[in-house]
Amino acid sequence: LTVLDVYTREAVCVELQSKMNEHDVSDALHPLPIKQGKPEVIRSDDGLNALPRIYRLAVEGWDQT
Repeated sequence: LTVLDVYTREAVCVELQSKMNEHDVSDALHPLPIKQGKPEVIRSDDGLNALPRIYRLAVEGWDQT
């Protein structure tokens, strides 16, 4: 999993695993708002099916920060 800041092109998160489920992705995304602030846009190249679940899991934790 690589998370890029689209404006600066900085890799703000790089997580390496042979397989990642939605909870692994959510765990990797969870600390990002503390470091970077909440994102305005989330995009995925893994298709649209997984994005709503991952977004929901990540944002649940972000609302508490």
